[in-house]
Amino acid sequence: MPNVPGIIKNLLHGSLGYGENVWVQLFRTAALGECDMSTFPVWGKLIALAMMGIAFLVAIWAFVLMIRVLLFGKKQDFPVLDMGIRCFLLIAYAVLFISYINFCYNFPHQCTMNFRYMVLTVLFPAVTTGLAIGRVPEKKWTKVFSWLTIAYAIVSVLTIIVWCIAV
Repeated sequence: MPNVPGIIKNLLHGSLGYGENVWVQLFRTAALGECDMSTFPVWGKLIALAMMGIAFLVAIWAFVLMIRVLLFGKKQDFPVLDMGIRCFLLIAYAVLFISYINFCYNFPHQCTMNFRYMVLTVLFPAVTTGLAIGRVPEKKWTKVFSWLTIAYAIVSVLTIIVWCIAV
């Protein structure tokens, strides 16, 4: 296949995300675990790719909300948290995330880049996103986040169906 972009070539061969790219491995294993996509049909691989993309968007959205809640809680319509709690959450998140990145670069193997090694970092954006959505549920960004979450749930179910058919 001449002149085919790398991600498409990987998608066709079922090796999407395999290799030693920390960020691709992170979102692939977060969305798909250690699922072997080589048995998936091409349309199943596209669904799995959509799942990874939506997982990436949800993660970025939750991260931005976390930063907005922890840094700008008093200035905007976000919940007001005590300064000590805000500092603790920011420092704990940063320490866990930096430790994961350090781990990946010190041991650059595919297995060390698995999402399972940074699952704890999901708690911080999840809690602050919950606080923000609970405080101002009628804002446009909460509706976008809700639709992204619904889309992720639908694509997750489709991926499971594809996996059950392929295996």
